[in-house]
Amino acid sequence: MKNKSKAKNQIHVLANQDGVARKLTVGAQFKNSLNILMERMTSATPIFVRCLKPNYLKQPGDLDKQYVLAQLLYTGMLETVEIRRKGFAVRPTFEDFVDKYKILVDLKMLGTANNCIAILKFANLHGWCLGRTKVFLKYSHIEQMSQLLDNMSKSAVQIQKVARGFLGPESFRDGMKMQKRRRKYLKQCSNRLKSLVLKVQKG
Repeated sequence: MKNKSKAKNQIHVLANQDGVARKLTVGAQFKNSLNILMERMTSATPIFVRCLKPNYLKQPGDLDKQYVLAQLLYTGMLETVEIRRKGFAVRPTFEDFVDKYKILVDLKMLGTANNCIAILKFANLHGWCLGRTKVFLKYSHIEQMSQLLDNMSKSAVQIQKVARGFLGPESFRDGMKMQKRRRKYLKQCSNRLKSLVLKVQKG
């Protein structure tokens, strides 16, 4: 409340050199309001969202592709996307980058610049940059890294299949031996029980 009243006074009243309050002109009020707005915006972390109309009537469930495409063209969004594609659009920190891709080189890696370089060289990437705390990458780099992770995942599945195929028969034989021993033990218990019953009957 105090901040609002203070801002209101700043808009409508200004003291002259003699300390006498006088009303601001419309232009001065607008300029003062704009300055206050800019101060608030710079002190925060604003996120600008560009909204597109799905159709001329703004009706839900009706997407007019040509109308949306025209808006993208007029607002320069396609050019912006193209610029980001050519530039360093992806900027993970050293720690985030290593955590995501260390499986390609060494799971014990820490989030350092040298480890980032090791991963990038292993992936045979070119055109990347390294800052003080972040790795600067293009979208094409991320696509290549994702492909490497995908290939590694497929290789792991193949290795698991081979291992299971090799260990499967042995596990089956072990299971059969265990069942045979169990049946033998149960048969022995049954025979003992029968002999005890016969002894009790004879006694």
